[in-house]
Amino acid sequence: GTDRSQGPYTTGKTGVPVLEGVLARLECELVSEYPGGDHTIVLGEVKSAEVIAAAWKKRPLLFLRGTYQEL
Repeated sequence: GTDRSQGPYTTGKTGVPVLEGVLARLECELVSEYPGGDHTIVLGEVKSAEVIAAAWKKRPLLFLRGTYQEL
């Protein structure tokens, strides 16, 4: 089963678990993986994209150049 101990989840449009309380969701299917030094670069095909209307009152969290930023 899916470990749901890390936060509130719901089932996405493609059947995968997705976080609740977010501004937007992208559900992707894995297409390819590439080595990227000490990382893996993952290429996915978007199968479902959703903007959550009730979340518009929230401010997005942005991490850029090693610090959190505001839009």
